[in-house]
Amino acid sequence: MDFKKSLAKKRTNVGVDLTPLIDVVFNLLIFLLISTTFKNQEQAFSIVLPSGNQPAKVTKVKRATVFVTKDENYIFYTPGSGDDSVTSGTRFDDLAELGEALEEYVSGSGVERAISIKADARTDYQAVVDVVNEARGVGVERVFFPYRKSE
Repeated sequence: MDFKKSLAKKRTNVGVDLTPLIDVVFNLLIFLLISTTFKNQEQAFSIVLPSGNQPAKVTKVKRATVFVTKDENYIFYTPGSGDDSVTSGTRFDDLAELGEALEEYVSGSGVERAISIKADARTDYQAVVDVVNEARGVGVERVFFPYRKSE
């Protein structure tokens, strides 16, 4: 009886070590979770900003933003309470409903009376003017029109 040979055969038949594979999977999972939180407001729906040839001023001010799509739908984003908090948006199909939301936002204490209007390049000009008129009617003092710099 040769017990040493039978023990040696059992020890050489070892399976694949999965520990490094699990580490790689966890690293990929962490990377994907972190990279998906940096979503832009413009990426939430398809909008193409108009372009201009002058350099745009880049500001880090978080202000309320109204997006106007080419189908004349309005999405109203309000800044979060903290500096790094994600903004939340509400979609409006009617200009009157947007006006009520703007009025509620402006009536809040300590809120800057300024908004940005980001309209799709293919949006009807009247839709943008309607949003400006609605904003002025509820007390917005300053309106900004961001654009992208053309190549």
